[in-house]
Amino acid sequence: MSSGSTTPAKGVPGLVVATTHTQARYALVAAIMTFRQRFPRVPLIIKQVDAAVVAEMVASGEADVGVASEALALHAGLDVHEVYRWNHLVVVPHGHPLAKKEVLSLKDLSFYPLVMTEQGIAGRSAIDMAFLASGLKPEVLLDARDADVIKTYVEAGLGVGIIPSIAYEVTKDFSLVTLPAGHLFGEHAAKIALRKGSYVRHHTSEFVRLLVPHFRPVVLVDA
Repeated sequence: MSSGSTTPAKGVPGLVVATTHTQARYALVAAIMTFRQRFPRVPLIIKQVDAAVVAEMVASGEADVGVASEALALHAGLDVHEVYRWNHLVVVPHGHPLAKKEVLSLKDLSFYPLVMTEQGIAGRSAIDMAFLASGLKPEVLLDARDADVIKTYVEAGLGVGIIPSIAYEVTKDFSLVTLPAGHLFGEHAAKIALRKGSYVRHHTSEFVRLLVPHFRPVVLVDA
């Protein structure tokens, strides 16, 4: 490999990463940048899809690795490793009545229209199950595809948002107040998956290790 060229080399096996919006937007940027610096001639493709599709793409061989919070551990054909743990945050504008609460309850949230990720994304099932178990039925103003949309609606005063903790950016989201919600919706884990029994090329292994330092592939062949 020539270190002086950043042009992907023809014929070199590439790396296809399937992931969700949340992971692509907030969790993977640093790893992607480092990978491109270390392997400038390896073709790299990022596929942003729903969590269930991430699992299917890896299981079918359409993607080399997948990163998501949901669905991966449920697929028997995948070798899954934990990347990091996260909780939900409730976000409201400054001056909102909930901003004065020391500890939120589900009943507190049920008094306001909620803006959340849609089904199957970023722990939404845990939110629905918590409200169902409490006997409360919240008003859901918007089922959003990503946390950026949620924050925009909250900033506009249209509702109370529930986002993954990784989606809050201190330098950008200073117009919002964050309230811990892990006690309401539990702890979650972002995971990376490879297809069980598949060959793991060197550059693929190194990408996984950027996220899971202790990763050791079962089978390793050079790219």
